[in-house]
Amino acid sequence: MTRQPALPANIAAVVSDVDGALAQNDKSVSLRTVEAVKALQDAGVKFTIVSSWPPRGLKTVISRLNIVTAVAGFNGCVVASKVKEPPISSLAETTAMEPSRPSSGLS
Repeated sequence: MTRQPALPANIAAVVSDVDGALAQNDKSVSLRTVEAVKALQDAGVKFTIVSSWPPRGLKTVISRLNIVTAVAGFNGCVVASKVKEPPISSLAETTAMEPSRPSSGLS
């Protein structure tokens, strides 16, 4: 494993695209990328991905990079997580399900 330089203390999280950034043309993830993400995680930096891919298409990347935070698929329209809480299935759907109502000022 190549020694990584120290990270600035003020980095809390890194979010990356998948195509052209993490995944190679054959959708594999290089050892160098795995090592870089592990160095971030070891330094306490949360790491996640956002992609145009559907979340189920990200399973290999998630596994290879040991991602434990929520990920976003379909260009951010779907957020998925392994956490046992109900996932946010769609930002558009959530907004449509909870319409805002003007306040009348009366209780």
